[in-house]
Amino acid sequence: MANDREIEEAVWTLRRLDDEADRGWPAGYDADRVRREALEAVGVLARSVDAAPLAYRDMLARNYVLALAER
Repeated sequence: MANDREIEEAVWTLRRLDDEADRGWPAGYDADRVRREALEAVGVLARSVDAAPLAYRDMLARNYVLALAER
């Protein structure tokens, strides 16, 4: 299971990618970089949900979505 730091970094990475997209990719759009970073970050969150007790998985997944929606 991912630790808190890894989860926070994953959320931050996805927020950063979203921000970069909103600003028109100011550092330049690199599809391979975006794909790699997004897959890694989503993977961290998915593994965290998978490792959680079954009763908490839905709540945890919703909390991740809410965290990603925060700006």
